[in-house]
Amino acid sequence: MRYFLGMLLVLLAACAPQGDATLHLHGVSWYADSGVVLGALEESVVPANVASVPERALVLPFVLEGEAQHRRAISVGLTGTLCDVWRRLRVFAALEFDADTRVSSREEALAWARTKGATVLVTGRLHPVLVGGGLGRTEIGVQVEAVWVPTGQTYWSASQAGVLEGAPARDYVVVRRVERLPRHPEVAVMAAIAESLGRAYLAHGEEMP
Repeated sequence: MRYFLGMLLVLLAACAPQGDATLHLHGVSWYADSGVVLGALEESVVPANVASVPERALVLPFVLEGEAQHRRAISVGLTGTLCDVWRRLRVFAALEFDADTRVSSREEALAWARTKGATVLVTGRLHPVLVGGGLGRTEIGVQVEAVWVPTGQTYWSASQAGVLEGAPARDYVVVRRVERLPRHPEVAVMAAIAESLGRAYLAHGEEMP
């Protein structure tokens, strides 16, 4: 039996990919990257007609609901992550993220978008934002709204939540499985939600009111 366990330990150590397994006296620790679990995407407003004008989007920092320290920094950081993903997906022909502007009403936001020459205004809300760091549960809910600036009409509205949660280490006979969270789990969750929302928007074929 000892011979069998010893050979199994050597075999597992030899087959494990570099950087993902650590050999200890008690056996092998296998590190698996935790994945973001997304909730159902809900669209409350969807486009109906095709636009003839190319889209130039202005994105303002999303409103962070609830109590939190460094609210502005969190809002700007997470909204910026969404914009980075949407630029990669080319959700809009042109996308500008205005991280410095503060507006107090929808009318003020639309007026600013017109000043910037945007045809689409993108705003949103973040709720809840629970950041558990490298060990706990990180959860983010996003509600996003796209407004056609010339008419002030909301033509697309959607919401989705995502969770990233580590799990306790699980010990087996020889192998110990350890869930590994990313260094910035909130960025990973927001990026996954942004990709899902962006692809949902693109599925409408750039339709507009």
